[in-house]
Amino acid sequence: MFCGNCGAPVQDNARFCMQCGARTPQSHREQSAGNVPPATVAPSAAPSAPAMPAATPVPATPAVPVAPAATASPTASPTAAPAYTPTMPAPTAAVSAPKPKRPMMLLAALLAVLVIAGGAAFVTWKSELWGGRSLPDPASIAAAHSGSSTTTNEDGSAAVMTDDMVAALKAKGFNTRIKQVFSGKSKGVFIGYAGNANGKEAKPGARMPAGATIIVQESAGPGVPKDTIGKQAKRAASTLESMGVPVHYKQVYVSDTEKTPEGSVVDTYPAAGSPVPDNQRDDGIYVGVAVQGTGPTMDIVGQDVDTVRTELESQGYSVSVEPRFAAESLKGKVTGSNPAPGSHVDAGQSVTLYEGVDASDVDKLMIDDPSKNVESGVRSLYGMSAAMAGTYCKATVTDADKDCMTIDYRTDEYGSIIAYQTWGTKANDNPSRDDEVSQCFATNGGDVGRCSITLTYGSDTFDGDATNRLITKGWGMFDFGRGQEGALCGGETITTWFMNCRAGESTYPTTGDDLEWDGSATYEMSAIDLFVYVTAGADIDAAEQSGYFDTSAVQTAAKQKPVDTDRPFILYRDPSLYDEDQTSVKVNEKNMYDNPFVPSSKDTNDVKFKPAPSDETAYYLVDQVNNRDWNAMRDADLG
Repeated sequence: MFCGNCGAPVQDNARFCMQCGARTPQSHREQSAGNVPPATVAPSAAPSAPAMPAATPVPATPAVPVAPAATASPTASPTAAPAYTPTMPAPTAAVSAPKPKRPMMLLAALLAVLVIAGGAAFVTWKSELWGGRSLPDPASIAAAHSGSSTTTNEDGSAAVMTDDMVAALKAKGFNTRIKQVFSGKSKGVFIGYAGNANGKEAKPGARMPAGATIIVQESAGPGVPKDTIGKQAKRAASTLESMGVPVHYKQVYVSDTEKTPEGSVVDTYPAAGSPVPDNQRDDGIYVGVAVQGTGPTMDIVGQDVDTVRTELESQGYSVSVEPRFAAESLKGKVTGSNPAPGSHVDAGQSVTLYEGVDASDVDKLMIDDPSKNVESGVRSLYGMSAAMAGTYCKATVTDADKDCMTIDYRTDEYGSIIAYQTWGTKANDNPSRDDEVSQCFATNGGDVGRCSITLTYGSDTFDGDATNRLITKGWGMFDFGRGQEGALCGGETITTWFMNCRAGESTYPTTGDDLEWDGSATYEMSAIDLFVYVTAGADIDAAEQSGYFDTSAVQTAAKQKPVDTDRPFILYRDPSLYDEDQTSVKVNEKNMYDNPFVPSSKDTNDVKFKPAPSDETAYYLVDQVNNRDWNAMRDADLG
């Protein structure tokens, strides 16, 4: 039979519907009969359930009284009692059994489980427990730091420091690499993410796998991007003018407009890839824009010096040639000129061409021959050379005042070259004695032998104190610097050849007394700036194997990117690389004539040079052209 409430099939003797729980007619019969058990139904007499046509559901069946059980006659054979068949009202229309609800309930339960699981997955994904981690948004970092260490750009706008972004990235399990970018924002400010990581664009909120390396762009302040040269000035203008400093466009003459199209950038100050020095921001950036012209045009750079000389002389210019240390590719070619290449020069004026030279020319440029020396028979290191002139910078420049240096020179009344070294990309217009550099230092006793290689008297030749200096080895390298060889006594520089120092007080010994030292006089590395100049093609391996460079410094350099030996560069002895007890040495009887921080042939206690050559430690020659007077040049119209 079927449930009168929901239509589900039920067993004939069931009291309740297993689907909906409603009472069955059997339950009602038992209740009316006082819970008398129903008569046994003969299997053969059991009625078959009538087929129910599909129609409206059958209404609930009213309670039907249960008939009393039949009493069998004592003599009657024991046959089964007839089964009771309930009387049901005939349906008025064809009725079919409704579909069961149980599958629907199972489906609903399954959906509920899926919803819960999906919600849990979303929550754990949002919590970055799986599926990568999101790149921090600088706005959130700025908000986190507000009220504590507020940072602003030069225009007063809020800024986020790169260090804070790096810390946030590392907290999320990312690796970082900082990329310096010139911009109008303050130094150290976060500019944005760069490139892709694991095939995804790096931007705030992007999901990246933990451990991915994220490139972080950091502002290096205003400067000239490396790729500026060769671009059309109109195209480069938007980038340059976003640096927050004045930008000046000047005409630079070129002769071959097919090779160098008009309107293209051919020169800049600062040099491409260099920042604007802090003390020159009011001057800003100068951009040389190509225009067609004649004379010592910009395209003479890189051409054969003899060819250019002949051409200029045919145009009516008076031409001379001077050597300049240059890249190996520019040997024998024009590296620059005075007036600067591309300047407006009237016919008939004098033009000096700079010819590139390398290691093979060091001796004749940096050592005085006896024929040149005032004192006959002396081969010395007194002379400096204009061949060193130029701006030198590290491969990566973050602060031009520390990462660049400029070598400039003047000619004194005797025709001698006086060289000057200043930090930054611009030579000092009024250099002082403190800027002067030389191959020889102010000596304790003023003895010419301290700077001499050999001294010849008659038929006898003697070794001088510079006999074994770096320049004498033929490796294409030489050291130079500034400072005094003397010691410090009570803050005063004294000559240890002729003066005593006791308890910090300097005295001259009386006649016949020996010089005595109580340890209060010291040689200080900070009193001596020492540099090594390395020309293109120099034998660096020989210098390293000779022991000139500190052994640990050579080992460190071997782990770094190799230096470019095809370019001239300068090394600076960095006191911060030495232990404190190596930068200050007490004067005693053994070293009273031998300052360990000044190189000389007879030194047995020299402090070895740090660092050794590598791409990280070298100050490469980057510019020999910028002796031009930008303000005197004609303005360029970008249209």
